[in-house]
Amino acid sequence: MAGETSYHKHDAKHVAPRDHYLARANKKASFTEAFFICTEYMTTLIYQDESGDLGWAFDNPNRHGGSSRYLTIAFVTVPDAKKQQLWRLVKRVYEKYKLNPKVEKKGSSYTDEHAMYIAGRMVDLVNRHEDIKICAITIKKENVDDHIRTEENIIYNYALVRKIAPVIKDLPHVTIIPDKRTIKVRSGNSCAEYLRTKLWFEMQSKTQVDYIPTESTDKPHLWFIDWVANFIWRHYEDGRSDAYNRLSEILDETRLFF
Repeated sequence: MAGETSYHKHDAKHVAPRDHYLARANKKASFTEAFFICTEYMTTLIYQDESGDLGWAFDNPNRHGGSSRYLTIAFVTVPDAKKQQLWRLVKRVYEKYKLNPKVEKKGSSYTDEHAMYIAGRMVDLVNRHEDIKICAITIKKENVDDHIRTEENIIYNYALVRKIAPVIKDLPHVTIIPDKRTIKVRSGNSCAEYLRTKLWFEMQSKTQVDYIPTESTDKPHLWFIDWVANFIWRHYEDGRSDAYNRLSEILDETRLFF
């Protein structure tokens, strides 16, 4: 989603708590105390993307004048210290298929055979690292009521927050990084604000949330989640299920309006 505002160090409400505890660790704390302070406030990164669209034209088939019937929003949670695990997987895929590492290859351009291989590597990754999680929510758009369709940001934000809030509610700090070129949803700060409201007031969570839309051009971590979103979406939209069936071994998934 585009339009969200990133929060920087001068924003005391969101980033200052982490800086405060790091300052404590640097000043008077013992080594052991500093270790636990820093560990407690180490951020979890959440790379997010989606596959499908938010159109509502169902008279014609998708790709032939009509809209997609499904929208999949996917995200991967990874400790900051392990983010290179995603990059290494992407690198291995690029090396295997002799791809140009300077050019992003979208998930939609992979054959089912290649998608199946990549999904297998993702399953291996999650099985090796219990603190890396792949999650998704898929909306069956034809079942969304007409009055909701006029507010695209509401359905998108509702679906994302419904899925992501329970996953992160016990974490001290998360940085959500969506692809900046993703679906354009109105109300720039609405998703981050809605998520904070859900966490802090409804779930009594103390999780601090930063929201930093980022260009995927040179960010292989976002290529990773683009692939995930497409492999799940193609299962629902096109019945191409090989990669999805492999991913389902480790996928935390929700279906909405089914």
